Amino acid sequence: MKNSFYGWPLLLLLASFDCRADLQTDDPKVVCPVLLDAQLRANAWTAGAEGSAQCRSPNRPIRDDQGHGNTIAFLADGVGDRVKRVLLIVDVEDRKAIDAPQRDLLRVTNSLSVRMLGLSIPHEIREAINKPKSVKVDVGTGSIQVYRTPTKDGKGVSILVVMQ
Repeated sequence: MKNSFYGWPLLLLLASFDCRADLQTDDPKVVCPVLLDAQLRANAWTAGAEGSAQCRSPNRPIRDDQGHGNTIAFLADGVGDRVKRVLLIVDVEDRKAIDAPQRDLLRVTNSLSVRMLGLSIPHEIREAINKPKSVKVDVGTGSIQVYRTPTKDGKGVSILVVMQ
């Protein structure tokens, strides 16, 4: 399975409409290295088209995955020199091997939520990561959304967690 963002532009657009929630910090110098302890340090904040900007970590293999090829990545995007939202993306190649990716995603999501929104993730987010459903929940100073998208071959799944 190729790790890509082909299915995410629409989801990212939909996630951008709710602008009332805020991250605790929008400084890329703070946000891009925020997951260093999870081996998800993002690259430098880089300007893109029409004032957009982002930093992204390389895909990291899932811990305790036992060679299944599942990965997790961190992305922060925004405008100019301000971060608007942060994302965690997990690509699971085979749904039969989803336990380790879900555990790693739960751990990293909770860590990111505490650092970016000021609170641990609530039960609804834990449930959405562990079950095939989408959800949006207000948490601390912002909100968390969870989306699942099956891969083209139907064997895998991508899980996207958006905080803003």
